[in-house]
Amino acid sequence: IRDVQCREQLSQIVKGNVYTVVDPVVLLGRSALLQRQKSIELGKKPYIFCYFLGNKAVHRKKAIEYAEQNALAIKAVVNCGFDFKADKDLQKYAIWDVDPNQFIFCIQNAKFVFTDSFHATVISILLHKDFVVFEKDNNRPTQNIRIKEFLSLAGLDERWEMPINQLTNIDIRKWNAADERINVARQKSFDYLMEALK
Repeated sequence: IRDVQCREQLSQIVKGNVYTVVDPVVLLGRSALLQRQKSIELGKKPYIFCYFLGNKAVHRKKAIEYAEQNALAIKAVVNCGFDFKADKDLQKYAIWDVDPNQFIFCIQNAKFVFTDSFHATVISILLHKDFVVFEKDNNRPTQNIRIKEFLSLAGLDERWEMPINQLTNIDIRKWNAADERINVARQKSFDYLMEALK
């Protein structure tokens, strides 16, 4: 299982040991992500990339405000339908028909990533992209557990809900430390999975 909190709950249910492994995207790692990325036309102007799964319009507004303050374009993958009214402000910046490999490319070439998504957070960290991650839904706090656990693993807890007037670039020492910590967890997961598959 991927989550520590869920591991503890599941362990009680099955009355046995449950092992935590990293997400499959982490198992792939940075080089595999870069090999898989597929280019998409995004224009020449530097941009922020937005990808939100929750329905909190305030996060979209913060992203737009940051882009305006820093003279950056906005590229976004948005949700459609009446359930996602929060994405209305981002629809004019939407890139449509983005496949998973183009999604990687969008993050890799962004100046900054604004998200509430676990996988967008993981990819940003693996690719060393400056990012801020927001709470997905405050009425379902369990939605945020995986993100917070991964931020903690990477030593990047401060990127959670960081105010936009405090957004800074993550320095190379922080990235190197994150890589080391993630690689340790990644190797442990590989070792466990290979042993379990024997």
